[in-house]
Amino acid sequence: MGIRFDLIISSTIAGVIILMLFRVNTFMMETSVDNRLIHEMQNFADATALLIQNELRSLESIESLTDSTIRFATTEQDTIEIFKQGRDLIILRKDVATLMTETEEYAARLHSLSFTPKKTNNEEALNIANAAIIHFRVVTETTPEQHVGGKGQIQAYAEKQIYLRNIFYE
Repeated sequence: MGIRFDLIISSTIAGVIILMLFRVNTFMMETSVDNRLIHEMQNFADATALLIQNELRSLESIESLTDSTIRFATTEQDTIEIFKQGRDLIILRKDVATLMTETEEYAARLHSLSFTPKKTNNEEALNIANAAIIHFRVVTETTPEQHVGGKGQIQAYAEKQIYLRNIFYE
């Protein structure tokens, strides 16, 4: 009984080609999902930064500022508090006239949220009283379940600096 190498080699080559095609297809799917997630996380970070910026436009005076929470009075004397809870952005509005509290929750996929008071020369201010700028940074992050194969992590960043002209020139 003779060995026919032409039959063995041709089926081996066909098998290797099929494996290569499946691997290329899997790689293209992983790359496509990663590109979509990068774009999505950056959009979440940018949208969250714009949302916080719009809330801070009516800032009249800062009541408290920690590294992850800001509470301030608006020009209409309402109180607004912005903070991270889990992976969501929470905005609490308390109307002084009616004492009603309104809670807005945004699914921002946050990893971290930080607020830093700064002076005009971009140094960190020791307290709120001598701060002229509020610098905030938003970091969004994917979960492993969003990736092909259940592993991986993508983060996106957005930063803004808000000049406190209402407070600084009082």
